[in-house]
Amino acid sequence: MSSYPFICDIDLTKLHFGPMDSEGGRDKVEVFLDASKKKLKYNLCEDFQEPFDTRYPIDGIRDDASNERRGQVICLMDEKVLAHYKALDELMLKLAFERSKEWFKGNKQLTAEEIKGRYQPLVYKAKEEDAHFSTKFKIKCPPAKVPSALHLLKDGKVVEYGCAIDKLSAPGGKMAPIIYVYSVWFMGGGKSFGLTVQAEEIVVVPGEGSKPLSKFNTKRPVTVVSSTAATGEVEDEEYCGPPPAKSTKVELEGEDGPM
Repeated sequence: MSSYPFICDIDLTKLHFGPMDSEGGRDKVEVFLDASKKKLKYNLCEDFQEPFDTRYPIDGIRDDASNERRGQVICLMDEKVLAHYKALDELMLKLAFERSKEWFKGNKQLTAEEIKGRYQPLVYKAKEEDAHFSTKFKIKCPPAKVPSALHLLKDGKVVEYGCAIDKLSAPGGKMAPIIYVYSVWFMGGGKSFGLTVQAEEIVVVPGEGSKPLSKFNTKRPVTVVSSTAATGEVEDEEYCGPPPAKSTKVELEGEDGPM
């Protein structure tokens, strides 16, 4: 039994929103599961062995940022989850209208349309032609003091902490995250706002990425053989550390000597 609920089992009407507060010069409103102020953490997927597709790889590293929190977009492939997230977006718009004078600068009541124009929704279409709606959350990455825990799911077996952060850079992956919603953020004195959403843990099926040595030029056929001695695949179920680095052995057809 999971210690965190499935998102669709959460009663949104019981969510508790604290008063407006400022931390480090930024306004925020803390969000809790209920009036007992229990943290709002939940499983986004009903079954972590049925993870959602990633819409894009994790956001790239930026030279002008600390990169301790990088964005990740995944597809909402469960209609129940999609409906619940849309209901949460509607709740946020309703609450922002009711607390307009508290949440937004100017001490005047904003209209529902004005608030909707400022809100960054949880649910959106990455591209209009997409089959699924998407959602975005942050992943805590090194050098963060406590990075998000990444567990590797492969062939029906989970390797705890067995997925390195660079594996999230390959397209075509799947994820089942435990999400933590801890506040409402505000930017520009309330000109934009939304929910602060990050993944505490993720079960990951990495994408395939590019083929080995695909960046190298060659005029002759080549056979690339992965070394079975250092594939990074972990067979010990009690192994809890990151997988070892992967190496490859290269054999060029028509060559006698080793590379």
